[in-house]
Amino acid sequence: MALLPEYADTPNCKFYMHKSTWHLGFENLLLDAGGTSGREIMDGYRGQPSFLGYPVVFTQAMANCANTQAADVIGVVFGDLTLAASFGDRRQTTIQISDSALNAFEQDELAIRGTERFDINIHDIGDSSNAGPVVGLKLDIA
Repeated sequence: MALLPEYADTPNCKFYMHKSTWHLGFENLLLDAGGTSGREIMDGYRGQPSFLGYPVVFTQAMANCANTQAADVIGVVFGDLTLAASFGDRRQTTIQISDSALNAFEQDELAIRGTERFDINIHDIGDSSNAGPVVGLKLDIA
């Protein structure tokens, strides 16, 4: 958290981790802190998991601590993803309906096709010398 630049400490700043990382590591830290109950620490006032005042978002795309054997895996990301990535909608969703696709007409069916074009550009994550708007926590799982 100390490596996160000041400009990136916004109201959108969150922790992102796999659910197993939360349950195998962070919950123990919270419960060992004492002073309040574990439920109060985890729920906070928002009714969602939080750590040190920042919301925690579970994502299955992060490393699963329960199944990962490699050392030095980035298991937690902290920061404001809106400053690091952009989402571009190249074409809105289009829906087409046909009763003549394949043999749909003969079987009293309709074929429905929906398409959309989009792109995600990760443009600012920093490098080995300078932290960007997101920083990672390496887990030593081995």
